[in-house]
Formats: sequence, C-alpha cells, structure tokens
Amino acid sequence: MERILLTKEDLKGTIYESHFDNLKALTQKKVFNLEQLANTICSILEVDFKDFIGKSRKRELVNARSIFSYIARNIDTYENGMFKNSLREIGEVMNRDHSTIVHLVSRAEHEKIYPDFRNELKEIINTVYGNEDELKLIA
Repeated sequence: MERILLTKEDLKGTIYESHFDNLKALTQKKVFNLEQLANTICSILEVDFKDFIGKSRKRELVNARSIFSYIARNIDTYENGMFKNSLREIGEVMNRDHSTIVHLVSRAEHEKIYPDFRNELKEIINTVYGNEDELKLIA
C-alpha cells in the first residue's frame, strides 16, 4: 500500500482544512491509551497497579491516582474520534465513579502549588511525553 502525503494546500477548500493542524499535531505526539498511562505512572512512582486500583487511601496511592486523573483529563489524546478523555473512561481504569475523578483532578489542581507535588508531576509528564510542550499543564 502506497502512502500519500497531504499538505494544507491539498485540503484547501474542503471540510478537512480546519482540522489539518490538529491532525498534524497528533502525528507528532505520543499517544497512550489510559491503561498504558496508568501502568506507566505506577511504575514511575513505584506503586503496585493492584494497589492503585484498590480501595486503600494511603497518601502515595492517592497521589498516584490524582496525578493519573489530572494527566488523563488534561492532556489531549486521540481515541475513538475524541480529544479528551471522559471522566467515566478515566474512572473505569481505576474502578472509580466519575465524581471521584472530578475530586482527584481538583485535588491535583490544588496540590500543584506545593513544590514536591509539582516536581513529581513535572517529572512524570516529562518521562511519559518526553518533551516540554505538555508542561504548560503545570503552570
């Protein structure tokens, strides 16, 4: 099968013209499904995945869940024709309800003011995505 390269000029005047920049960005990004992202975060934070999806409220597990929820909700991924992960989809990975995900994302937003949490979040985003582009989420 031959690959065809399209430019923005090729799409000029079509309904796809406005989506060209988004499609171009997608091809240059690492895209993870949510399970891969959760496993990666667990390995970086040295947390067992079974504990991560379990019911424990230990600080390190809550931090891991919060970081995962924050990254999964805020970093654009492209799956199933959508750019944002829904609260339900994020919750399914951890066996949690969507309202818990809202709380975890909110918690991460508030925790970003603390240098330790902020550095941990920055390190994980750098490790997972390998570039500085996604670090705007921390600002």
